[in-house]
Amino acid sequence: MLIGGEVADVEESLAAGREVGGAAAVDFVYLPQVHPEVVEAIGGGRVPQATDALGVVETTTVAAAIHAADAGIKGAEVRLTEVRLADGLGGKGIVLFSGLVADVEVAVAIGVGVLERPDLLVRQVVIPQLHPEMWENVSDATRFRARVVGEL
Repeated sequence: MLIGGEVADVEESLAAGREVGGAAAVDFVYLPQVHPEVVEAIGGGRVPQATDALGVVETTTVAAAIHAADAGIKGAEVRLTEVRLADGLGGKGIVLFSGLVADVEVAVAIGVGVLERPDLLVRQVVIPQLHPEMWENVSDATRFRARVVGEL
């Protein structure tokens, strides 16, 4: 569940949801000053153009992916190529950063660094000079994006 709005309203809604969800709530993240690119990416926005490097952070939960995306984009000069949440991923999340190799390395390290438990990280990788055909694959719209922006 994603909750957005004024800080106090979100705090209250999150507290109520955690109370009702109890032990069934696997993970959560509260970001009172979330980066605008994260909000755009969650809404299906993408920045798919080829750049120097691609960084990938794969997490076991959607909340962890959002947290990693927010921290990485705030801490390095990168773009969020995509944030893929749960769709066809068994509840996991994938964050794709793009930019110069050194900046992507920093974004991935920061994104992984904010994860509160080691079991939240599935994998991390920085791929310098990604092959142009792979950039084409990364650029293709996902089922999640199609649903969010109403292309299905």
